[in-house]
Amino acid sequence: MAEGRCTGIKYIQFSGINFYLLSSDEHFVDKHQSELIKRVSKVEPILDELLRQNVIQQESCEKIKTLSTAEEKMRELISGPLKSSGVQGKDMFYEILIKNQGSNGEYN
Repeated sequence: MAEGRCTGIKYIQFSGINFYLLSSDEHFVDKHQSELIKRVSKVEPILDELLRQNVIQQESCEKIKTLSTAEEKMRELISGPLKSSGVQGKDMFYEILIKNQGSNGEYN
């Protein structure tokens, strides 16, 4: 993931795609939900950190970890606990996602 400015517009590069962070009422997680579900491949470290930060509950974490694919895990995380946690939880998820991104520009 790269953060940068392109003609004054802040963006994040994710798997070779630029996601522009424009002023909007819609949160990054909501706006890019489909791409996050498709592209985040290592969900467990994110879940562990969300649990540590008290964004999600142990029961939700365990339930999500039992799902078989990363897409299923991300879909459940975004539509369940993150949706319930509101903007603050989504902000925490976003920060964790950035910390967990790989050196190749993809979120792990």
